[in-house]
Amino acid sequence: MSEYLDGEYVLSSDEMEYSTELSPENLKDSQEYPIVVCYKLLDFDKSNYNFTQSFSERDSFEYFQAMKILSTKTINEIMDDTEFKQKHHFRLSTLQGNLLKEFKKVLGKKQISENSAMFFHFALYTSKDKADRKTKVRSPRIYFILGLFGTIYPVFFDPYHELNPIKD
Repeated sequence: MSEYLDGEYVLSSDEMEYSTELSPENLKDSQEYPIVVCYKLLDFDKSNYNFTQSFSERDSFEYFQAMKILSTKTINEIMDDTEFKQKHHFRLSTLQGNLLKEFKKVLGKKQISENSAMFFHFALYTSKDKADRKTKVRSPRIYFILGLFGTIYPVFFDPYHELNPIKD
């Protein structure tokens, strides 16, 4: 049960559970809570976009720079922060195509609804050249799911912007 302590909500561990059954009302409310990060759904070995891929020193630095900002705001505040959104290409991601395919691998399910999770992604940085695994040009993205009480669950590391690429 959440408790209010020194002006902050403190979540119990059972409230930091992710469920694919979150209602639209829960998700709407969750966007108003300060962000809390939970690494419970972090993919280490189930998809092609797991976190065992090589992180460059720049990737690591940019990840923690972005998380430092994210952890001080709500999702709605970030959606209203034009500077952050533009710099980090912060977007709500539609659960379809490559993203849906890889999420099914993580959950170990063959069928899931496109509405079963609210995914967002942000760029660590964007290369001036088009990202390409073959040429090792990186434009890494982090994909996360929004859960209850402002909890975000990082799931995928996409170093070459392949999960939800910009269409030419």
